[in-house]
Amino acid sequence: MHGGLAGLQATAARDVTAASTSLLQVTCTPHLHVQYLDVWMLLHAPRVQLRFRKRVCHRGAMPAKTSQQGPYLCGLTGSIGMGKSTVSSMLKSHGVPMFCADEVVHKLYSPAGAAVALVGQVFPNAVIDGAVDRAALSKYVIGNEAAMKQLEGIVHPLVEAERLKFLRQAAMDGIPLVVFDIPLLYETGAGAGLDAVVVVSAPAEQQQKRVLARPNMTAEKLQAILARQVPDAEKRQQADFVIDTGCSLHETEEQVVKLIEELKGRTSTNAAQLLRTKQAD
Repeated sequence: MHGGLAGLQATAARDVTAASTSLLQVTCTPHLHVQYLDVWMLLHAPRVQLRFRKRVCHRGAMPAKTSQQGPYLCGLTGSIGMGKSTVSSMLKSHGVPMFCADEVVHKLYSPAGAAVALVGQVFPNAVIDGAVDRAALSKYVIGNEAAMKQLEGIVHPLVEAERLKFLRQAAMDGIPLVVFDIPLLYETGAGAGLDAVVVVSAPAEQQQKRVLARPNMTAEKLQAILARQVPDAEKRQQADFVIDTGCSLHETEEQVVKLIEELKGRTSTNAAQLLRTKQAD
């Protein structure tokens, strides 16, 4: 890589530590970088063998938060067609701060985004009209593991820096709960360091109906995607909370409201440890 690129990357990563030492790694899988690569990854990547850690759900009244504890860290995930985006929107509408890595990458790729110059130096033809063009970028990285690693080396530190900024601001504001929207949480092992995981689920027939209503989607494509995702039953078993969207929107929102009330009273030791670690860096 050119010296200029190395310098830009070092600046972008200044506020973050190596991924191996991060207590909460919001994994930016290839689907975050290139449009429709989520489908590509699920179709072509080998199934990840998962090793789940046992979570302990604390019930009842919890000690009041202090400024050094930080917000409760909750992950939101769900298989394709389960209604995760709907639940995410409901959480936002009730004032819960959401960190969505997809949205962060979209901003990084937009004109004047922090990733544009970096990507342009490594993949010159992927930058069009001052922004990263996902279709052009896909020609470089799909099927090219080395190129994908270069792209991840650019994007991961930028997203990590934004995640840390988000968490610090939430702690400063005394916010009791934040949610990380991670579509492939179990598939990528991105749940480490979270206080709890919420899985959005629905009956299989409703899931199929929703997905097949999407443009250019077929039953064969759906089955291929599901074959590479952690089964819904397994996700529900490992989740701390499950929100069922196989009902009316009103009933779904009632579940969301109850979830918010439940989580706002909890204390996060993970956030406190993370913030102390980063502050010492």
